Amino acid sequence: MSLDAMNAANAVAKRDTRDWVAEVIAPEVDAGQGTPSSFVATSFQASGPGPFVLHISAFGLYRAFVNGQRVGADCLTPGWTCYDDRIAFQTYDITDLVEEGGNRIEIWLGDGWYRSPLMWREFGIPNGWGEHIGALAEVVQHDQVICKTDASWQSGLLPIRKSGIYWGEDHDARIAPVVSGGVAPLATDPALFVAQEAGAVREMAPFEPTSHWAEDDTTIYDFGQNVAGYTRLTVSGEAGAKVTIDFAEVLDHEGRFDRRNYRAARASLTYVLSG
Repeated sequence: MSLDAMNAANAVAKRDTRDWVAEVIAPEVDAGQGTPSSFVATSFQASGPGPFVLHISAFGLYRAFVNGQRVGADCLTPGWTCYDDRIAFQTYDITDLVEEGGNRIEIWLGDGWYRSPLMWREFGIPNGWGEHIGALAEVVQHDQVICKTDASWQSGLLPIRKSGIYWGEDHDARIAPVVSGGVAPLATDPALFVAQEAGAVREMAPFEPTSHWAEDDTTIYDFGQNVAGYTRLTVSGEAGAKVTIDFAEVLDHEGRFDRRNYRAARASLTYVLSG
């Protein structure tokens, strides 16, 4: 065996994996890259004292909820990776979220880096790692798996009508998540899933714009620096009214909003009010 092959074999042997009984499941309502986001969900029973732990990962990006409460505070999970080599899974203590008796778990899914078109313009590559987003999850009480992703789960569409790494997000608050389909298990090598090896992406303390001004028919808010983040807004209005927020990294030589370096990236948020 060559030295490179030995190093590769040793790296695989040292991976922190687990013996999954769950399957990766894809929402049957998902229509493919660039279409409305979807979720998978099920109910499970819990009895006796915890702790209760959730092990979870996804093809694409996920956000999990137990009994309507968000699990954890990590962003952009499970993270960007070489999906045909390893995919991180996260582990969360959900003891405070689980109730005696019936419980519901819901996992929201998005294209993320997994199938958003990457590169630029005519070189954009959709479905770079696969065509189907999916979730992998197990709820464990002590050493007993009491809930796992499998063919019995359900799926539905989300108010997020489109999202993507370069696109941004379109959210229609008039739409409520409703179960409308089933799921399909995806044949996957469980050895791909490795316990998270890097620090989590976390939301930091919010900060205010340093200045703002009117420009054409818009208002520009300048935060004084380039930042990876998102905007928080409070808005009210009639059902169907739409807020649009465009993002940029620089101002031009005249101090005007400048998105030329974004090339074909839309990089916008739209939010349709529910009224």
